[in-house]
Amino acid sequence: MNHLSEEQIVLHYYGDAENSGEIERHLAGCSECRAQFEQVQSLLKQIELVEAPEPAAGFEEKTWLNLRQHCCDKPRRCQSTTRGSGSGGRPSGTLADVAGGGNEH
Repeated sequence: MNHLSEEQIVLHYYGDAENSGEIERHLAGCSECRAQFEQVQSLLKQIELVEAPEPAAGFEEKTWLNLRQHCCDKPRRCQSTTRGSGSGGRPSGTLADVAGGGNEH
């Protein structure tokens, strides 16, 4: 096994690594990765976990109504696939544009 990536180390710290046994064996035999894991572990222990707040009552319904109002009533906006010549075929509006009203083109 090659050295562990930072992603593997973080996932292992949180108990979300797919190959936890392999990672444990690697850490036992690789002082470099073990030192990196200990450094990441020390850092992550200092971060206080914060629970995501529950959205207000009706949030989902209001959001969908707003999206429907801004997108579906203006078909050209939903069907447009480019903004200028450099967009590479990406959609022209972002979710923030649609949800927040965005600029009309």
